[in-house]
Parts: sequence; structure tokens; C-alpha cells
Amino acid sequence: MDTAHEMIRYDHMRHINVYISKVRFLNEHMHGSFELSFVLDGSAQFNQGEKTRTVQPGDIILTNPYEPHSYVAQPEEPLILLTMQIHKLFLRRYVDCVPKLIFDSSCIESLPQADYNNVVQLIFQTATAYFESDLSRQFDLLGSATILLGKLVSVLRWELEENLDSSEKELQKNRVQRLISYIDENYRQKITLSTLADMEGITTTYMSHFFKKAFGVSFQTYLSTQRLEKALILMNDKSLSMVDICMNCGFSDSRYLEAACKRILGCSVSEYRRRLNQREEDENEVAGDSLNQKYGRKESLKFIRAYLDKNPMFGYVRLNATTDEVV
Repeated sequence: MDTAHEMIRYDHMRHINVYISKVRFLNEHMHGSFELSFVLDGSAQFNQGEKTRTVQPGDIILTNPYEPHSYVAQPEEPLILLTMQIHKLFLRRYVDCVPKLIFDSSCIESLPQADYNNVVQLIFQTATAYFESDLSRQFDLLGSATILLGKLVSVLRWELEENLDSSEKELQKNRVQRLISYIDENYRQKITLSTLADMEGITTTYMSHFFKKAFGVSFQTYLSTQRLEKALILMNDKSLSMVDICMNCGFSDSRYLEAACKRILGCSVSEYRRRLNQREEDENEVAGDSLNQKYGRKESLKFIRAYLDKNPMFGYVRLNATTDEVV
């Protein structure tokens, strides 16, 4: 991910985006959508603000709009995620409280079995309708996405953002976006907390508290993680030395890159490169493959068909037998 404020493109359906991806490392990021992900394969450390948990196949992950979150997987066991992003403005004209919804996402980890099965079934129904392209399926997509959002409201705890301090929240959101943009554009250079504080016209102490509250991590941790993400992408280029990678990512010394890799990924740089290369050889992946790969419509439908064949308990999900993707 090139920028921590993810700009989601809604190419297929306004306010709804669905994709299946392979994730090795996804830096702290946020966006204006409810994001519901289902783990198809692999495992990873999922960070959501100050909360951290390990996610495994079958887990459901929910994040609210503008809620920072990240994934860290081991290179030999990347995460395969089915992700659905529903913009907070979806259904605004019909249910005016949707943009103000804030779910207690921790509840989704302990859903009763019947509710869990129903949510997963709706996730697959919505995803299948999204990936199948005929006109009737676009109506199915709108219907299943609406039912899914309604189901989450019925089974999870939630609250509405207060209107009284909406202007203050807007100011804070704009500040967060400015900080994200500045760090993303200048991570190769020296950046300090004082730099950000001066830019915003506030004290360094206030900036430190604001940053930790908004991002869930300290400024230094966020900056190191951002730089590490760029470094991991460059590691796919075997012609680059560690010095080249450090210079291109803002690390003044390879020791800082090494320390960041051990702290965040739990292994040395050389070990990460070795395991990444082994994974590429095992899967016949193309050299230079990025940390996160999104699959196309055809491959995504195959993933869904394979998962449902192994897990029939999630009920009937229509797959268009006339398309070559699912034959």
C-alpha cells in the first residue's frame, strides 16, 4: 500500500468494493468505509488501534471508517483475505444514521454459531454477486450488501457518533490526513515529532498524545513501520544492496532497518529474504511480486467455489454456471 490513507476506487458498484488478496505485510492505514474481511487461508497478526490479535482461517475482521489497522504475516504463510468495503455513505438517503454508525468490532470474535454462519453466508453471497458481472447480479449485490449491514446492526453492539462535536471530529480527521500525506511524501527524509508539531502549530507534547490516540501507535513506531513496508517491497529487487534499500527508505543505517524488521516481523532481514525467496520458488511466483496481491474476478470466483465446496455449512450461494469462471 503506497499511502496509509487508502483511496478506495469503486469501479464496479458505487460505495461497494470487494476483492480477494494475498497479504504479507499491510502497513497501518485507514479509509472511509466499513471493512469486513474473511480469512480464507494463512494467519497474521492483525493490529487495530492499540488492540492486537492473531487471525486464522474462518475469522471475520471488522473495522470502522477511519479506524487504523494493519496486518503482519510470515512470508512463507501469507494471508488470503476476502475483503468487502462498504462506504459509510451507502444507504445514506434511506437510513440516515449509517454514516454515524460505530460498531464494537470486538463482538464479532464471539458471535453465536448461528449468527456467525449467517454473516459468513452473506459475505459470500455479496462477494459472488460482485464478481459475477451480469445486470441481475448487480441487484443481488445491492440487496445482499444491505442485508449484511442490517445483520451486523442486529448482532453486534454499536453506537452513533454524537452530532455536537462533529466539527471537532472533522478537524481531527483532516489533521490525520495531513499527517499521513506528509509522512508518505517525506519518509525518505529526516522527520521528527517537532516537524509535525510545527506544521500543525501545536506543541510537541500535544502532537505526541494526538498521534498515539489517532493512530494507535507512537509516531516513531508508525514511521519505522512505514519505512519498513517500503523496504520490504524493494527487497524483491535482488540487484539492490542493503545500503541502497536503506537510502531509498529513510533508514540512516542498516542497523535501524534490521531492528525494525526484528521488532515488527520477528525475524532478521536476511531470514525474511530467504523465506520470501523460498515461497516464490514453491509457488512459481514472478520475481518482483509486491507484498500484497489482488486477484482478478476469475481467480476470485475460483477461491469462493473452492472454499464453499469444503465448507457446505454456509448454505447455498448462487454461482453463475454459464460463466467460464466457475465451470
